[in-house]
Amino acid sequence: MTIHSGANFTEVKSTLESLFLNLGIRYNLEETSHGSFIEGRVGRILVDGEDIGLVGEIHPQVLQNWNLENPAASFEIDIESLRDHID
Repeated sequence: MTIHSGANFTEVKSTLESLFLNLGIRYNLEETSHGSFIEGRVGRILVDGEDIGLVGEIHPQVLQNWNLENPAASFEIDIESLRDHID
């Protein structure tokens, strides 16, 4: 997760890309909707067609609910599923 005044989808996607590059795993993003993320700034993380997580910019209502004052972006990955794709 990244949280600061300039946190956004592009920043967290860059971190995600670095992770997958270092693991030697190819992945794709597919646009999706999820109530915790801003519409149009959230994607499903797919590896070999398998949905293993989400990446996106946290919705302002979620930030308000947690009393967070800065924008935030995050990704979550099912580690067990990811492990199955590491050579």
